[in-house]
Amino acid sequence: ESRDWSSDVCAADLGVRLRIASPEPGFEHGEILANGPNVFAGYLNLPEASRNAFIEDGFFRTGDLGYMADGLLYVVGRRSATIVLSGGENIRPDYVEEVLGAGASIKEVGVLQHNDGLAALVVPEATAKESLPDLRERVGKDLRLHARRLPTHHRIGSYRLTLDPLPKTRLGKLRRHELKQRYEQAGSEGEHWGEQRGPLPLDRWSAEERAILEHPAASQAWQWLCKRFSDERLAPDTDIQHELSVDSMQWVTLTLELREQTGADLSAEAIGRIESVRDLLQAVAESGQAEQAVTPEDLVERLRHRPHELLQEEQRRWLAPRTIGSRWAGEGLFKITRLIAPRLWKLEVRGMEHLPAEGPYVLTPNHLSLLDAPLLAASLPPWHLANTYWAGWSGIMFRNVAMRWLSRAMRVIPVDPAHGALSNLALGVSVLQRGNNLIWFPEASRSADGRLQRFQPGVGMLVLAGHAPVVPVRIQGTYEALPRGHRWPRRHTVRITIGKVVTSQQLAGESSDGPPHERIANALRNRVAQLGDG
Repeated sequence: ESRDWSSDVCAADLGVRLRIASPEPGFEHGEILANGPNVFAGYLNLPEASRNAFIEDGFFRTGDLGYMADGLLYVVGRRSATIVLSGGENIRPDYVEEVLGAGASIKEVGVLQHNDGLAALVVPEATAKESLPDLRERVGKDLRLHARRLPTHHRIGSYRLTLDPLPKTRLGKLRRHELKQRYEQAGSEGEHWGEQRGPLPLDRWSAEERAILEHPAASQAWQWLCKRFSDERLAPDTDIQHELSVDSMQWVTLTLELREQTGADLSAEAIGRIESVRDLLQAVAESGQAEQAVTPEDLVERLRHRPHELLQEEQRRWLAPRTIGSRWAGEGLFKITRLIAPRLWKLEVRGMEHLPAEGPYVLTPNHLSLLDAPLLAASLPPWHLANTYWAGWSGIMFRNVAMRWLSRAMRVIPVDPAHGALSNLALGVSVLQRGNNLIWFPEASRSADGRLQRFQPGVGMLVLAGHAPVVPVRIQGTYEALPRGHRWPRRHTVRITIGKVVTSQQLAGESSDGPPHERIANALRNRVAQLGDG
């Protein structure tokens, strides 16, 4: 086999040498070869595999393609991933995927060889009620638009849609050898698009992923997820935060429900590492089991009598008194908000007489937009704000130094999944037990369509443990002013309706189905809904 060794380079200090082999037919670049103490000696008890991995003088075949110029090594892609068409065209699928994946309607794209041409398997950014023809039209426009940036021989000839995440390894690398089968499956399922929702069939999971479900707790967790997110396409690679819209507020409820359903006691460290459904199932399988005798009522008692034991040191700092400068800054920001907001939006505030004369109490507004908190602050009297904390999602209000300073000044406390469900609830309970009011958004995340969402049961535990009355609040108009996914607000009338004070006992007594904290959450949602009826 003819090779060109003129491109040898040597890192003398490390004893590492690199070579570029002569390009094989159909390839523009040669394979990168390496020799040195950093390279393994061979496969254990696999002499044939070792012979294939090394050339005669001990250089290892890395499988990467590249070239050298001006003493630098350039890696252009994997040899095994390169597609060579019958006409000799050399295609780097990762480059095509990067270009086509820039489309707004495209979540993922995998490029493969099909009928001596290029094809793509596309995972679209689909909405729940969008039909297949409408989705195809959106995706097709994006593909045609971005394909203009590609050379002619890099453009795809066909594509198919799937709701299933593309198959990947644990390191996030695309399993290209599975794309052909997935592409064929997508073609046969095209006439049954609606049936692609729901859990991914287990026969499409990798053997490694199916092995996780052999653990009883992980299997229970998967069954619970399928019921909890029955309208979503659940797969091991499903991103919990972005695809299931689970933010730090919702993690409070999810971890409590997981504990109740599976007995899994997820640590704060484990929760902080979870990104995908696979990560969650693995964490459940590896977690210690919670005490079986622990009930929601037991957790409420623990939150009520020993919340300080559940707080982390970082959380305690957010409860410490503000400095004079921070207090003045917070008061100034609230004044500016009350001054500017009525000039940009027409605010209609009703039921102000229902606010208690003294606290502590919990305000539970619905959540439509990023405008909810500032416009609610602009509507409340200064004497109320002076003794009020706000529960805020760590992903927005604490993402950098400036936002953390702003949150501190305005008495926003972080709800962070890395702290664990009980710790987040304990932080809210501590605020109430210190005599302060608390604003808590029971829906946990902003509404995607402007409609009232399910109230998370965690608010029931918070109210029971904090032993504080509740003031339901209905916000209307902020969704039209700044809906989820939009950057710039527009003018619109915003109505804020404050309901009558209600106790946890009254809320729990409005239904007999389920434990008290769930009854409270459901009854509270009904009261907030009624405020919107006028």
